[in-house]
Amino acid sequence: LIAMRALARDPDLRRRLGVAARAWWADHFRMEHAVEDYERVMTITATRTAARPAVPPHLDNDGGRRARNILSPFGLLPDFLRRE
Repeated sequence: LIAMRALARDPDLRRRLGVAARAWWADHFRMEHAVEDYERVMTITATRTAARPAVPPHLDNDGGRRARNILSPFGLLPDFLRRE
């Protein structure tokens, strides 16, 4: 909060910070590094399988759970109650 107030009140401080930030960026940023990072992350991502997000039980109920529970001991399970 103190830093934000100082920046709000002091245009010279804002200017000096901006100049310093642009100088740091110019000294440290290289496009080839960004390309390497993107390639690395994309390769890692492409080899992973997507995890199925956890769904709360009350949202995962398709309405047929009770019917499946009642019918399955008898070997009766109509196609519309089968889960893929």
